[in-house]
Amino acid sequence: MRFLPYNPRLRTLARDLRKRSTLAEVLLSRHLRCGQRMGHDFHRQKPILEWIADFCCPALGLVIEIDGESHRFRSDEDREKQAAFENLGLTVLRFG
Repeated sequence: MRFLPYNPRLRTLARDLRKRSTLAEVLLSRHLRCGQRMGHDFHRQKPILEWIADFCCPALGLVIEIDGESHRFRSDEDREKQAAFENLGLTVLRFG
């Protein structure tokens, strides 16, 4: 498992985002949680650096981002977030 810089200041926001998940996030979460895909643990709304990843599997170095309507006008911010994750050696899969 790789070390990812955790930002405790984002803990409350991450918790709120989990409570207000989109349908796509809920469905993916259920799928990932069902048997923990081949033994790999996925974290939902994981604070990393100054960002919150929708789903993260540290062991695989994988971040999954679900870009719904809320990301419609945030492409610059999304690019910055993705670059920060990739600089940590993470692979980012983005679904829109």
